[in-house]
Amino acid sequence: MAHRESLPTLFDAVFNAQSVAVVGASNNPDKVGGRPIHYLQRFGYQGVIYPVNPRRSVVQGLKAYPSVSALPTPVELAVIVVGKSHVMAAVQACADQGVNTAVILSSGFGELDAQGKTMQQGLLELAQQYGMRLIGPNSQGVANFRNGLVTNFSSMLKQEVPADGPVAIVSQSGATSGVLYTLVRKRGLGVRYLLATGNEADITTAELALATLQDPDVRLLLLYTENLGDADNWRLLGEAAHRKGVPVLVVKAGRTRHGAQTAQSHTGALVSEDGVVDAFFAHCGIWRCHDLEMLADTAQLYLDRWSQPLGDVILISNSGAACVMATDAAVLSGLPLASLDADVISDLHTLIPGTVNCHNPIDLTTAIMTDSGLVAKVLGCLGRRRHDLILFSLPVAGEGYDLERIAKDLRTHQSQTQATVLVTGTVAAIRDPFAEQGLAVLNSEHRAIEVFTQFFRHKALLASRTQETVVSRAPEAITIPRQPRYNEAESLAVLKAVGLPVVSYHVCHSMEAVMTAWQELATPLVLKGLSQDLPHKSEHGLVFLGLEDAQAVRNAYEACRSKLAALDVAWEGVLVAPQVRAPLEVAIGLKQDPVFGPVLLVGAGGKYVEAMPDFQLLMAPASRAEIRQAFLGLRVAPRFAGLRGEPALALDALVEVVHTFSAAAPVLLQHLDAIDINPVMVGSAPNDIWIVDALLSTTQ
Repeated sequence: MAHRESLPTLFDAVFNAQSVAVVGASNNPDKVGGRPIHYLQRFGYQGVIYPVNPRRSVVQGLKAYPSVSALPTPVELAVIVVGKSHVMAAVQACADQGVNTAVILSSGFGELDAQGKTMQQGLLELAQQYGMRLIGPNSQGVANFRNGLVTNFSSMLKQEVPADGPVAIVSQSGATSGVLYTLVRKRGLGVRYLLATGNEADITTAELALATLQDPDVRLLLLYTENLGDADNWRLLGEAAHRKGVPVLVVKAGRTRHGAQTAQSHTGALVSEDGVVDAFFAHCGIWRCHDLEMLADTAQLYLDRWSQPLGDVILISNSGAACVMATDAAVLSGLPLASLDADVISDLHTLIPGTVNCHNPIDLTTAIMTDSGLVAKVLGCLGRRRHDLILFSLPVAGEGYDLERIAKDLRTHQSQTQATVLVTGTVAAIRDPFAEQGLAVLNSEHRAIEVFTQFFRHKALLASRTQETVVSRAPEAITIPRQPRYNEAESLAVLKAVGLPVVSYHVCHSMEAVMTAWQELATPLVLKGLSQDLPHKSEHGLVFLGLEDAQAVRNAYEACRSKLAALDVAWEGVLVAPQVRAPLEVAIGLKQDPVFGPVLLVGAGGKYVEAMPDFQLLMAPASRAEIRQAFLGLRVAPRFAGLRGEPALALDALVEVVHTFSAAAPVLLQHLDAIDINPVMVGSAPNDIWIVDALLSTTQ
């Protein structure tokens, strides 16, 4: 794993190497061993290229050398493309000559079988002995299009001519890197770095992406990964990108396989591994997309708009139907639609006689055909507003439409204001004039709304990150014995030691003790059977509610003893507590993820927590702002403000309770694998929050 101080070295070795050796160089520019040399020469690399091939004296017009040891000078970067049985020797030769970094294009290692994994581990151990870094094996190579240092063998570089630009692409998959590169280039955007990490025996997607941020010209990172094992590097990447104002978008494919759910835990059942990945990326400020097209479709918007303040959305079209559908999509997505001032609406009605839609959306009708300058005039009215996102939809356009002029007018408006324009058209003939003006173009209004929505939410995600310092707090004088299961009383005792508002309770092992508890506690009472063997008591009829008098308490105790005996489980007494009522029940939980660490769950509580899940996940410790936002993201969130005459609930106090719980997470999860607290009873006053049931568990 890389440390911060090693990044400049990695950056220079991979992106600015002054000498490159291609071990296994081919004279055929269409072979894997020949394409890096071909690309280095074709794309203007000014450093020294050393082909290594024991059977040729010249490779693609360059003097070739029989071995790495025969090279006249040390090299900074080596590209290894030999049969897998010869890779170890090639790495050893490079290490002996002091090579900084080797890019292994050869395949047949960890991606293939157990033997390949063993060989791959051997490569890593050898490189580490010499302080050499590895990219790959099974990498498609790396490329820096600013200086022509292109040691990649993707055929896509011949089909889509490279152009330097502000985008960096890092992909674990070589094929996917080529696809993403093509999608970005087809949209007219330049790419500075194209990097494929392959099997990631050493250098990972996150680490290489982090290195690209050393380049101040990189303004957008597009990533594809299948492995998140180096969580620390992903955290560093999120922090560095946020500091530098560089948005990071990622497609994470496949479901992780790093650990099993805790079988007896609600939290374990609800927290899917993929859900943890989402929470982790959100914690890092990295936006997770679900397809490569979305990465490419949003790229222009991020480049044009990321540093600008957000505004509302204005919809413009020459189709009334498109106006209606785009409005529906925007509203359903939660996008803020601009409210136009009365004088603007009046001016628009004057410009577009006969239209009924000038409030936003704006329907240009067929007037756009007879007046080629209409778009400029409409934009002039809107120019009084600033910071807006404009969706300009042309589902139909043909003869009679001066698309070139409309495109220039939109581009002028975008360059002269802080507005950003996104254009949609159903066919290439409509879209091309706008793309030629450097405007972002898409196929449909629906896709445009998806792009806007992602952009808004990504900006909001980063804006919500506060300066609050989130630290773990070790509970004082807390002892948690390591055991497979804990009964409710043992669980509540731990939470009380943490400082959480646990309901008063008595643990009783006799009728006499139960009657003493009845006399000391407020009625009605709840009585529950205790046994580590039964984590969910209500399913076995071991929860007795609404106990108002002595006889009811006696009956409940006897019934509880009988049922536990019939179930043939350990008898650990009964828990007696006041029955707490509150307007809302919530659930909170913690789960130890083997890769990412503590995961916090907040959600709607009660007995239907798994049947009708309504929850949010956060990485712990979490800030108060993150916890509040998570609660407000629940479907039950409107209840916090009060509904139908109900008083507002104590959300601030609830956030504080969860913050205390979250801060203790690293300490608690040193001993435990999962913690369920359900329900937490939430009332209107700050002191009307009570934990009435909890379950601690381990997988031991």
